[in-house]
Amino acid sequence: METKKAVKHASKTEKTAVLEKPRNLPELVSEAAYSLFEKSGFIHGNDEKHWLEAEKMIFNRK
Repeated sequence: METKKAVKHASKTEKTAVLEKPRNLPELVSEAAYSLFEKSGFIHGNDEKHWLEAEKMIFNRK
């Protein structure tokens, strides 16, 4: 019931986020890390750096 109460008082954007199918955290981090790899010009050797930066990006979203 608490979720329904929260959704009832949430904004339209927040409701959409709550009702969307939850995504797998490693999948989200992987996609963000690949995006960073892409932005770096596909330069190899920074996979750990990209992964950690992707985690920061994901966890700092509000």
